[in-house]
Amino acid sequence: MREIFPPSFWKEMHAKYADFEEGRWRWGLQSLWHVGLFMALEPGDVQGERFERARETYNVWFAKRARCGTTLAGFQKALAELPAEFLAAVRGALQKYWRERLGGPRKIGNWRAFGLDGSKEDLTRTAAQEAHYGLATKGPGAPQAQVVAAVTLGEHALWDWSLGSALDSERALALEVIRRLPEDALSVLDAGFIGYEWARQMQAAQRFFLARVGGNVRLWVESIPGAEWKDGQVWLWPENRAEAPPIVLRLICLAEPKRGKGGRKRGRHQPRQELWLLTNVLDERALPRELARRFYRWRWPASEGTFRSWKRTLDAAKLHNRTPVRAQREMELSLCALAILEALASGARKGQGGRRKKRQARRPASVAGARRVWRKAVRAVAAGKATNWFRASIGAAVEDGYRRRRPKVRRRWPERKEHRWPKKPVFRRLPKWRKELGLLRLEEQNRAAC
Repeated sequence: MREIFPPSFWKEMHAKYADFEEGRWRWGLQSLWHVGLFMALEPGDVQGERFERARETYNVWFAKRARCGTTLAGFQKALAELPAEFLAAVRGALQKYWRERLGGPRKIGNWRAFGLDGSKEDLTRTAAQEAHYGLATKGPGAPQAQVVAAVTLGEHALWDWSLGSALDSERALALEVIRRLPEDALSVLDAGFIGYEWARQMQAAQRFFLARVGGNVRLWVESIPGAEWKDGQVWLWPENRAEAPPIVLRLICLAEPKRGKGGRKRGRHQPRQELWLLTNVLDERALPRELARRFYRWRWPASEGTFRSWKRTLDAAKLHNRTPVRAQREMELSLCALAILEALASGARKGQGGRRKKRQARRPASVAGARRVWRKAVRAVAAGKATNWFRASIGAAVEDGYRRRRPKVRRRWPERKEHRWPKKPVFRRLPKWRKELGLLRLEEQNRAAC
């Protein structure tokens, strides 16, 4: 933990947030942060019990410091007043650790690829939560928060996130995250993100994306694509936006094998289905077709696996706090806990020798395994035992390397949405007069940029 948050980090935070700590004898920045982090890593649904265990852990770990507060109400009151910028600084320290100590996010080809996706969180049904977050359902329901997260496709590690209401635009939250990514980042997204205004803002921010498209997207083409279509340029340009320039994009068509019952792939000679990907990387040498296929295949285990680890492994499927500010802090702390476990497991494997350990170092970290090692170390510290085994044990917490031969789902689960393969985008033949108008608008745009 000191490697991720060195003394220089805390010295800077104490100086920056001196006004927050003034007059707080029990809940300063460090005590509030550590107890909140320990609570996020503790199992159980009862907040009082998690707080007591987290408080005991803090008092053992930092025995030479002043004791923290004794009541959950005092902790929650201080947590609600914790500046949101401090948690952003924690996220920045984690990213700095990945860059400087672990060499990540890993560059593949010309890109540092990130999978982006959104997920919703159930909140407690209080009047304050409903007034702040609203209801995403027409009838009775619970208020929900929304998080859009960026996950590195090389390491499958949580990198950045943005929070909002379930009624907020998922595209707008994704733009907030994308603008903070490195300049050579390629955002890999599923169907539903692509829109004209969203693509314009991506172009203005000089950011690159690779997104799946379906029947909800209309594209202008010179000739209607047939079976021979593999790669080519298209225009994204609504009919009612003739005064604005079209967005010139590249459309990639990939053939994927159909999956049989239970998700199993069919044989080589069975029918195949089309996968349509849209990107603003127009040069095929910068983003070859096979690399695009590889990135999109990695998106699912990276993004969806991260959300599953967060919600199920860290018991964050439903937030427990009853006010909007406290619920947001609880969500941020649990996301930080997930990112810290992944960073600790990956950092412990750094520099390990041996062919087997090098192969193991390339596999994503197991959040469940890292959490078990963490809790074992906490109990050892509380009992006064040595923990010199911690680095080796948490470094061995990696995902299983086997390939699943049978379907994981045996029967239909309640509330689970069945996956439907998106239809191909709607193609419209580009008439001559509209092409001339689009070229004129693009020329005007280039002159204005110069």
